[in-house]
Amino acid sequence: PVVQAMAGLAALADAVKVEEHALPESNADPFGALLERTARQLPLNSPDSLNALRDVLTKVVSNILASPFESKYRSLRVSNKTLRQKLFDRIGAREVMTVLGFKRVTFLGGGDGAAPGEACLVLPFDPGEEEVSTASEEIGVTGGQGESPSALALGEAWAWLEKQLAACLEMEPAKRPGATSCAECALQLRLPSGQVAKAGFFASEPLRAVRDFLDKTQPLVRTAPDSPGFAAPAAAEGAAPATWVLQQAHPKVAFGEERLGNSLSALGLVPRATLVATPSAGSAPQTDLEARQRSEAEAEAALRRAHESHKSSVRAKEVCLSIRCLG
Repeated sequence: PVVQAMAGLAALADAVKVEEHALPESNADPFGALLERTARQLPLNSPDSLNALRDVLTKVVSNILASPFESKYRSLRVSNKTLRQKLFDRIGAREVMTVLGFKRVTFLGGGDGAAPGEACLVLPFDPGEEEVSTASEEIGVTGGQGESPSALALGEAWAWLEKQLAACLEMEPAKRPGATSCAECALQLRLPSGQVAKAGFFASEPLRAVRDFLDKTQPLVRTAPDSPGFAAPAAAEGAAPATWVLQQAHPKVAFGEERLGNSLSALGLVPRATLVATPSAGSAPQTDLEARQRSEAEAEAALRRAHESHKSSVRAKEVCLSIRCLG
């Protein structure tokens, strides 16, 4: 009975694992979301900060491309004061370094100029063909023949980042002396989780651009109307897609579909504003839904384990009684 119970639990675990990950398809695109966050966070920096960031990155990337197999150029110490002031402490710096392919590494025994236990951002020599292919497709540029995968990804990523930095510095506030932000429209987007997403836009961009930003970086999934804790296997044909609904906090103004084409300037959201974002009817944040499903699946599995354990205990007692009777 115990062996059978263990086999049953193993089968249950497999079933729970499958159910847990059987989420409906969404527009979630991790690398696309990373690019969107990067493009929207960079404008929140001051022009001076962005120029300093661009100068540092130009030197870092140039050194790596000129000497791609020199490890000292591919490792940046997190504790370096100059790098922290001009690069790491800037808004969106984490996203920028991720786009370039850097990964955080702690050298337990030291190495590459780092002391034991010191953290560094390191550009791997070979990020893998699949990763490079994904990056190339998302960024929309291709490299030449004969380049190493990491050099190819770095060159393409840097070309994309240069365009984003140039666009930020073309924003109207960036041309004013002493400007603290490049963004023509700086938005704070309050999410149901309590988190606040910050993003910068051109004043002429439509409100739809804000919703697209949320749809990419905070993906939603459809939920079954009769079971709010679990996702529907697939959205019904013709059903409205899962998306975000926006409203202004102060003064309180709800923005319907008919206003998504209006510019941020026309809606009075310039130079800065706070918007409240809520999931559309019948949808939920993908991360929240996964957490609920995982919690419910784990609770169900724990309950079944407890039940099986109780059955095994009862069976063991019955065996003991039988032995005593035989004795």
